[in-house]
Amino acid sequence: MPYRSTNYTTADHPHMRYEHFEDFWKVQRNQSDVNLDPRFLPRAAVRPARTFAVQSSRVIDARSAVAIETELAAGREVVWDFLVAQTAAPL
Repeated sequence: MPYRSTNYTTADHPHMRYEHFEDFWKVQRNQSDVNLDPRFLPRAAVRPARTFAVQSSRVIDARSAVAIETELAAGREVVWDFLVAQTAAPL
């Protein structure tokens, strides 16, 4: 994709009225409004060529660093959920 790194104006996007160093840009939403704007990033560019889905899954010992590292070393993703004591509301 063509990329222009300078000379943006409010004609390109209203947020361009803010200088790059202003606190306005510290808010992720403001950055995303510009970076994900279809005028700059066409929707086709953010769509995957194909849809990915889970092909299989299995349970491993989440307390075992060796088990987790083995899965990662094999190129597989590891996803787990855990509850931190006294932080969740009772069911």
